[in-house]
Amino acid sequence: MLWAILSAILGLILIPLILFLKAIVPLLFIVIFGLSPYALVAVLGFIGLWLIFSYHNAKDS
Repeated sequence: MLWAILSAILGLILIPLILFLKAIVPLLFIVIFGLSPYALVAVLGFIGLWLIFSYHNAKDS
């Protein structure tokens, strides 16, 4: 019972944090590369990889 409560609390904290980080990383790419064409490619590549991994994780579970 205690583990269920702890994991629920951890999930409530971690899930928004992970979603927040996923939103921040492409912005960091844009800042680092200074809105160059490379930044656009890096952000699109990151989003593509994230979608692929999300699809595989959803398919496995």
